[in-house]
Amino acid sequence: MLDKIHSRVSLTVDMWKSIADMDYVCLTCHYVDNDWKLQKKIINFFPLGPSELGQDVSKTIMERLQEWNIDGKLCVVLLDNCSTSDFVASELIGYLRAKGFLISNGDLFYARSCGNLLNAIVHKSLEAACEVIDRVRVSVQFVKSSQERLSILQKNAEQIGILEKPLVLDAPSNWPSTYMMLETACHYQEAFKHLAESDVDNASFLSPKDWEDVRAVIELDPRYKMKSVEYFFKQIYDDAFEAKTRIDNVRDCFINLYNDGSEYVNGGECKTSRITLSDTQRGLDQYLKETSSFAPLDSDARTLNQYLSSTDPAIIECLICSQDWIGNETEVSSVDALAIVPSTACLETNGDECMLPAGGD
Repeated sequence: MLDKIHSRVSLTVDMWKSIADMDYVCLTCHYVDNDWKLQKKIINFFPLGPSELGQDVSKTIMERLQEWNIDGKLCVVLLDNCSTSDFVASELIGYLRAKGFLISNGDLFYARSCGNLLNAIVHKSLEAACEVIDRVRVSVQFVKSSQERLSILQKNAEQIGILEKPLVLDAPSNWPSTYMMLETACHYQEAFKHLAESDVDNASFLSPKDWEDVRAVIELDPRYKMKSVEYFFKQIYDDAFEAKTRIDNVRDCFINLYNDGSEYVNGGECKTSRITLSDTQRGLDQYLKETSSFAPLDSDARTLNQYLSSTDPAIIECLICSQDWIGNETEVSSVDALAIVPSTACLETNGDECMLPAGGD
């Protein structure tokens, strides 16, 4: 199946443990299908012996890719943080470069998971914006605490032509939920303004300056990556010429990557599509929304539940892969009960732990 798709594929390599401390590797393939929909499939879930080295891991990954006949389609690999990540990446690059399979000769092939760093950066940024975030939280809580106010907000939104979506109140310790709260609040900004006009004495609503600040936080979204690069490089480098040179280098990498993807040929025939850029953007937005809510950070232990920890590794792989594929086909995930991570990976939970799809996505 995967060898029939026309696009390149990306691979995430995640490390897992059983309750008995046995190590596993989870391979997840990400790609754009022939209908221009972003897809992901867990393709392998295999154990690592206590004495296996990076060379053994890279060899096993290549064998699995060859079994799926997608080694020639591989575009990017994202490796989990572990002691052998750099070596595994080097081995994969060496093999694929020799075959002429890599885009840009492999310069953009290896991406290392940096969840801990991302987590620290986001928390630092949110600390700087804590005042306006608190005001948004108070405003959202004020509306959601009354069914009457919530109904008025939704009615205002309908009259203005704003599409209805859930109004999110965050868990302050969980930054993905805070981002979603800010995003949905901005979505209802005009409706909030109308509600404030009917209750001018209430201090719970945001001022125009507050809304400007909220939108500034929202625009840290990685989909605005070049704007962020331009802004921060100018802050980092005092020399304007050096800043411009480095910005141009990043932009050139994106352009080269785009050109390589556009010229990608499958079976000697170039594939074209009538799908518009806006259609693709909507698909990406949906994919990010579906996956980001559940992705654990590097500090979160990916641990199989008690049932799977005591099961034969071959059966574990069969269960996890088949249930992931069935869940994707039916849009109902049935692998949620196969792994556990700390509750920080969930947007809203009151328990000590929550369930997570086995691929970490």
